[in-house]
Amino acid sequence: MWRNYLTVGIRALAKNRAYTAINVSGLALGIAACLLILGFVRYEFSYNDWLPDVDKTFQFQNYFHPTEAGLALGSDWESRNRVIAETRSRRRRR
Repeated sequence: MWRNYLTVGIRALAKNRAYTAINVSGLALGIAACLLILGFVRYEFSYNDWLPDVDKTFQFQNYFHPTEAGLALGSDWESRNRVIAETRSRRRRR
């Protein structure tokens, strides 16, 4: 019975070659797009996986004008460098 289904399917595909080519290329394009989107989504979700306690980690962003940023970070620059250095040293230990 399965052999009969396969034979009928192959005959139908061979009979309508242009229609078959359009369908197969559309299916291949759709599967390729789906896999690309899946890869991108997995990459985005794995962005912070190297951090310990990822579920408790948040990222805050502020955008400053360059002159305002210099004034805001002027006195606090040493502590920020220390935090950055500690984060980098933790990353090397793993």
